[in-house]
Amino acid sequence: GLYKLKIALDCANGATYNVAPKVFRELGAEVFELATQPDGININDNCGSTAPQGLVSYLFKKLMNEMGRPSNP
Repeated sequence: GLYKLKIALDCANGATYNVAPKVFRELGAEVFELATQPDGININDNCGSTAPQGLVSYLFKKLMNEMGRPSNP
């Protein structure tokens, strides 16, 4: 299984927005979902493989929160 794995999943507001997070959770991963609100026209709109900066930004913020911010002596 995928136990102890943390997965950030950018579903790009596409067809798998509903099932993909469930599959990874059922396999044991902790899933953080992005772009899971399709409206029929927003597929890959500032998300997904055409705009990876959203995922990168999310991961950076998540990592900084988990690690804590360095302090100046």
